[in-house]
Amino acid sequence: MNSEKKHAGLIVVGLAILIFGGFVYYSGDNMKASAEAHKIAADMNNVRASAFAYYSETDSWPQAIADIQRQEASKTAIDTRGLSVVNDDGALFVRYDGAETALIPKDGNRVAKELAVLKEEDRLYAEPTSDAKAAPDYAGGTSVYMLIKTKDYDPNSQF
Repeated sequence: MNSEKKHAGLIVVGLAILIFGGFVYYSGDNMKASAEAHKIAADMNNVRASAFAYYSETDSWPQAIADIQRQEASKTAIDTRGLSVVNDDGALFVRYDGAETALIPKDGNRVAKELAVLKEEDRLYAEPTSDAKAAPDYAGGTSVYMLIKTKDYDPNSQF
């Protein structure tokens, strides 16, 4: 009988360790996905800022990531894998294509879910939109867009 109690106690301790281990593993995956989502958003923001630097140097907007990388003021350590510049009828966007880099391989991926949480803060969209007042709408998937400039953007109107 005493050995049965010890055996039952060991089973309870083993289950507790398995549950705790699962929690730690799940939390680690969530933290990794959150970090990756923040990195993607930061890289997109860096490309956006570099596009404005490009404009200030050349008085024209970049048509590709390569344009930004050639400019002196834009020479930063931006990870451009999966990033591109998209011109949508005069509005410019930074596009991240997760399918290209396999960081967001399918709908429902944790990184995509974390990016959806950041949509308001970083103004992320599921597709390009010409409407400057459109609310951020990224809800998951493989492609993410961040607005660089609207079609009607006039840099001189600020001054």
